[in-house]
Amino acid sequence: MLLMMNVAIMPLKAYISEPLPWTLYSVPEFTHDCRINYTLCTQILPSFFYNISKFMPPESSIVAPTFDLHAVTFPLIPSQVQDPIDYALHFPYAGFYCNEGIYEAIAVASGHKNISQFKFVGSVHFLGILTHINIMWAAENPSENVFYAGIAMMQMTIPWLTFKLFFRISLSIYIVRYMWKHYYRHYVHLSKALCFYGLDHATKNCKFEIIVGDPTSIILLDPVVSLLFIIDFWISEDFVGRVLNNILQLAVMKDFILAYLFLSRTVWFGYGSLNLTSYLLKKFHCDRYFHGVDPSWTAIGIALVAGPMTLLQSRMSFTIHFYNILFTSLANNDRETETVLASIFYTLILGVLPVVCGFMPRDWFHNSWVRVFNSAHARLKSMHSSYHYNDTKNRWTLHLVFFTFNQGELTTKGGAVYNLFIHDSKYKKNLGISQCGSDCYVKWMTGAEKWTCYRLSLLSCIDVQSPMQFTSTKQPTAVGSIELDGEVVRVIQGSNKSAWVL
Repeated sequence: MLLMMNVAIMPLKAYISEPLPWTLYSVPEFTHDCRINYTLCTQILPSFFYNISKFMPPESSIVAPTFDLHAVTFPLIPSQVQDPIDYALHFPYAGFYCNEGIYEAIAVASGHKNISQFKFVGSVHFLGILTHINIMWAAENPSENVFYAGIAMMQMTIPWLTFKLFFRISLSIYIVRYMWKHYYRHYVHLSKALCFYGLDHATKNCKFEIIVGDPTSIILLDPVVSLLFIIDFWISEDFVGRVLNNILQLAVMKDFILAYLFLSRTVWFGYGSLNLTSYLLKKFHCDRYFHGVDPSWTAIGIALVAGPMTLLQSRMSFTIHFYNILFTSLANNDRETETVLASIFYTLILGVLPVVCGFMPRDWFHNSWVRVFNSAHARLKSMHSSYHYNDTKNRWTLHLVFFTFNQGELTTKGGAVYNLFIHDSKYKKNLGISQCGSDCYVKWMTGAEKWTCYRLSLLSCIDVQSPMQFTSTKQPTAVGSIELDGEVVRVIQGSNKSAWVL
C-alpha cells in the first residue's frame, strides 16, 4: 500500500517547494510595476536591490517569496588579461547573462571599464512568458570584489497556479487508474484462480498467501507519464530559474540543499530517455547491446548527480559559452534571454546518464565483493526464482517479508521470464528498466517449517513475436508457464487468460 501511495502522489510532491494557489504572501510593489511597465521596472529594481545589499556581508544570501539576492566574492581582476572573453566567462553566474551582461563582463575583463561599473538588468523568458528579472552588479573592495545577483520573481496568476494544481491532480488520478488497469486488477483474477485451480505440488485445502509486488516500474514504463512529468517540471520554469541560481552559490548551504532536492525531480528526464531508447533499440533490432537499469539506482544516481553536474557546467568555459548561445539566440533584444533551448539541452544532458549506464558492460554494476565474500548470497541473487534477484528497493522491502523464513526451509520456483530474456533479449518488451519489482509471490506451507514460494511475472512484460509460440493451456491452471526447448520458445497462458506466468 505504501509503495502504491508513493507512486500515486508523485505529482503532488512538487508542492513541497512550490506554493499552493491559495497561498497568500506579501508582494513587493515592484512586481506589479514590472507587469504594467517594464521600463519603469528596470529603474525601480536596481534601487530596491541596492538598498538591501547595503546590509549584506559577502558570501551571504537573502531569500524571500518573490526575490533572491546573493552576494559572492570575486577575485581582483589582473591588470592584463590575455583572453578577456574567456575570463569574462568565469564571472559569477556568467552562464545566465544576456548579451548586454556578456558585453559588460568583456569590457571589464579587457580593462575598458572598472569592476564597479559592471551592472545590467536582464529579463528572462520561457516560451515568450516573462518568468523573472536578473539584476547583477559588482562592488570593488581592496582585497576582493563582491558580486551581487538579484532575482525578481514574477508572481504567476491565480488561474495559472490553479491550472497547475488541476494538472497534477489529474496526473495522480491517471497514475492510479493506470496502476489498477495494468497491475492491481490482475490480483483479483489471480486470487480467484488460486481458489479454483490451486497450484502444482499444493494440497487441495492449503492456504495461499499472495505477496503483492511494486507497481513503480509499470508506471515508469508508460511514456505518457514520463512526458507529463517532464512537462510538469518545466511549466514551473520560474522556480527552476530560482533553483538554478541557488545551486550555483555555496555560501548559504540551506538554500543550496533545498535547490539540490528540487533538482531530484529531474529523474524523469532519465526515465523518459530510457523509454525512448528502448523504442529505438527494438525498432532497429539492437536490443542485445543494452541491458535494463535498476530504477532505484537510476533515481538515486540522478538525484545525486543533478546538483553537482549543474554546478560543474557553471564552472567550465565551454558549457558557459554554449549556454550563453542557447539563452540569447532566440532573444528579442540584448537585455533578454529565452530559456527554452537551454531547457531542452539541460533535459538531454541529465536524461542521457542512465542510457550511458545501460550500454556499459553488465558486470560493471554487479557487486563483485559480494560474490567474493558472500558466495551464498551471490547464488541467491543469481536464482531467478529468488526475491534476491530484484532491483535494490524491492530486494530490501522483500527482506522484511521473508526474513522470518530464514530459519525454515523455503523452496522457490518461477522467474522463467528472466531465463527467456537471457536466452534472447528481443522478447523483453521494454529494454530500459528492470521490471523485477512488479513480480508477485505466492507462498504456502508444505510442512513443519517448510514453505514453497512461486514467483510470478506479468505476461505484459514479454514481447510476443516470431518465432515464439503463444498458446492457451489445455489443462485448468491458475498461472501460465514458459518452455524453452533449444531455439523453440513456448508461452502457455493460464486459464481464463491469466495475466501471470510462473
